[in-house]
Amino acid sequence: MRTARIVEDGAAYYHVISRVVDRRMVFTPDEKERFRKLMRAVEEFSGVQILTYALMTNHWHILVYVPERQAVGDGEFIRRLKCLYGDGRVDVLTEHLGKLRADGQHEAAEAVKADYTCRMYDLSEFVKTLKQRASISYNRRNHRKGTLWRNGSRAC
Repeated sequence: MRTARIVEDGAAYYHVISRVVDRRMVFTPDEKERFRKLMRAVEEFSGVQILTYALMTNHWHILVYVPERQAVGDGEFIRRLKCLYGDGRVDVLTEHLGKLRADGQHEAAEAVKADYTCRMYDLSEFVKTLKQRASISYNRRNHRKGTLWRNGSRAC
């Protein structure tokens, strides 16, 4: 049974654990490196800071610091998008945001940004993004479907 996550108000530290479904030993050295790179990309996008981590063959531990939510300017927003999204998507968003700003539609520009910035500085969104992208990546390479993770994660 899944243990409920305890999430503090404001800045906090968390120990997050997630196990692979059926206790499969999927994290070979190559898979660990892929996961590490993805973990760092999600960290850069989200603003959640990874303090240390351990990747075993069938589970992982990450110690993170989640700072207070901060405003993100347009330049920083675009830089962070590039960590997770392809050039095509980032170019379209950059152009759209620039056009809105040039037309004086600042509220509309902020609404576009909010679709992404709402996922920043958020432990649940950090873990969700990491696990979803890791599952998709692993499944593509190994011709499988479904989640790679057993009963969610646990944050202490």
